[in-house]
Amino acid sequence: MLSRIALRKHPYPFKASLAICNDLDGFAFENFIELHRFLNTQTNTSLGTGLNLEIGDSFWMYCVDSDVSCAFSYFEGLSDEPSPYADAISKLVRAGYLDCLHTYGNFNQYGGFRRSYAEKAFAEMERRGMRVRTWVDHGDMHNFQNINYLGGMRERSIGGGVFTKIVEYHTDLCKKFGIKFYWPMIVTPLIGQGRRIGFRDIARSRNRRKWLAGSLLLYGVLRMMPHGVLERRPVLLRKKDQLGLLVENPLIYKRTLASGDKVYCFQRYGDWFSDGADSLGKTLSAENLGRLIETGGSSVVYVHMARKPAGCRGILPDAAVSAFKRIAGHYNAGNIYVTTTSRLLTFHMATENLAWRATSHGGRTVIDIDMVRDDIDGDFVPAVDDLQGITFYTGDPANTSIRLAGEVLDGTVCNPHDDTGRASVSIPRTHLKFPESL
Repeated sequence: MLSRIALRKHPYPFKASLAICNDLDGFAFENFIELHRFLNTQTNTSLGTGLNLEIGDSFWMYCVDSDVSCAFSYFEGLSDEPSPYADAISKLVRAGYLDCLHTYGNFNQYGGFRRSYAEKAFAEMERRGMRVRTWVDHGDMHNFQNINYLGGMRERSIGGGVFTKIVEYHTDLCKKFGIKFYWPMIVTPLIGQGRRIGFRDIARSRNRRKWLAGSLLLYGVLRMMPHGVLERRPVLLRKKDQLGLLVENPLIYKRTLASGDKVYCFQRYGDWFSDGADSLGKTLSAENLGRLIETGGSSVVYVHMARKPAGCRGILPDAAVSAFKRIAGHYNAGNIYVTTTSRLLTFHMATENLAWRATSHGGRTVIDIDMVRDDIDGDFVPAVDDLQGITFYTGDPANTSIRLAGEVLDGTVCNPHDDTGRASVSIPRTHLKFPESL
């Protein structure tokens, strides 16, 4: 029956989804590659046999000073000359493993970013076929490129009705290039976004319990106040500050920047004050991963994997290695879909906004995918690659077809009953391939 056709929240057979979104600050290139050989391949590495997971990372195009906890970048400093790492960065971006632009570069302490750097970076990325969908704000107050700062502001008032242009503004260039998702430095302590939170989340949060309870109480009081009683109430709720995000708990949300540009932002799960590699043991503990599966949520994890505790001589502390092995176990068991940040956000946006319909033709069910609804950039017909893992519950998978813009998709996969007792049909997923030359 057509009434039984439904869109599954996660790719079959998974019950939850997870991405590791690492900020590369401080990583030596050799350690970075060795880490990703462990995460992304099945080869033998200094960390053990590779886990063959689809875990991505971030990159920089510039570095203002290599002595300022910089890591590596595509260009040599702020020049036009490619660095020794440029070819490897280009290969990893094209392969899909470097999927987050961690701003254009590291401008900590010195500053100096200008719009011209963005123009040069995007021109080079276009030339080399380096497509990126995700932007992640970075660093200290000198990083004017951040969308939460001057990068997301066209002009500002200098008094008397006079405005001055901001030379660091670049968000329009990001949108033109194709960046879809932005992280504006908001971290949530709750695992599992895209689902409602409850009192169990407060009870499980331990040292954050009072803060969470107080936030929920304050939010409830503000919601009950009539307009005009509290001057900032409409602004607070309309701009979805961190309090509102905590309660509503979306993975992706809409935001209007100071420039007037409307963008899709996303939250990262983690802890501002415990964000090193050693924190992964707690962040991705058995209890937390169990909660993620239980709630059926999706999380993008906030971490700086180059930050290690004193005395750690390896690339990662043992707690982090164990955490990655733990999520690999859940992936291989069909519990948690583990993929790159961009792939997870693309999948989540598609499932949340997919326009589809089911009809019956001669005893065969046909599911037509028409478009993905997009209130910011306009509705669009997605590419097949953007629908990887999309799954529909159906009573008879063998007699169900999926069409995209009127064309039947070949190679759809029939799935047996999952834990809900329902069978399904999926658009197949393809695993990213790590460049053999690295």
